[in-house]
Amino acid sequence: MFRILSLVVVVLLAFGDFSAYALEPIVLYDNFTALTIDDNKWKDTETIRQIKAGKLFLSRRTIGFTGSDVGQVSDGLPLGFINPADVTAIKATVTVTQFDITECTANQAITRTRARLHGEFFNTGTPTAGSAINDVFAQIALERRSDSTEPPGVFNVKALLVVCLNNDCTSSTIIDNNVKNMGTVTVGTPITLWMRWDAGNNRILFKRDAEAWVAIPYKVQDAALPGRPAKGVSVINNVDNCVSEPTSAFIAATFDNVSVNSSAVQP
Repeated sequence: MFRILSLVVVVLLAFGDFSAYALEPIVLYDNFTALTIDDNKWKDTETIRQIKAGKLFLSRRTIGFTGSDVGQVSDGLPLGFINPADVTAIKATVTVTQFDITECTANQAITRTRARLHGEFFNTGTPTAGSAINDVFAQIALERRSDSTEPPGVFNVKALLVVCLNNDCTSSTIIDNNVKNMGTVTVGTPITLWMRWDAGNNRILFKRDAEAWVAIPYKVQDAALPGRPAKGVSVINNVDNCVSEPTSAFIAATFDNVSVNSSAVQP
């Protein structure tokens, strides 16, 4: 008996008297009855990349930082080709199905959301592996900006060609200030977009539906491969940082019948 009592005393001394330290009660944190993920509770927001009803479905919500009225959060959701170096032409039917934008009146930047075809085709100098610096990046996109004067639910169709200035190409310069405006499209309406590198004529060609090709020429060197080769389809948001009010951008889009130049098709 004495040995048993001694063991009990040793255990109490080792672990303490639990009755003296009451555990905190468990309370509900989130039961997910809201329509969107609460960014005041979670560090991530809605992201979907899946095959849905026979089409690629991409959606992404992005939240601006609240510590400043300067700058933006740039955040995309891509699906890239496994063999980007072989791809010189891309075609796809794109449909924006949903979107919303909230801007910051105190921030001079423009919140925007896009669904696009894109690619880094070559480097203007000596590429650095894994870095986009001096890569030439092209895109044709459906874009809605927070300062848009278009009616609600209308996206602009734009093509552009840029030279990347930093490792992830979040900073760039537009070649010859050349942005091609190719009309508009409404949410829910499919549009077929095309993009083709015409290296022999030093230009990238863009097209929508059955309309004529639109060319953006360039005068830079194009012999080197890109340092960060990537081509594919994506949705992307650029959201203002804002101290005084919450800012966000959301887009959902489908991509169908994605096509490439025949030599890039894997056997």
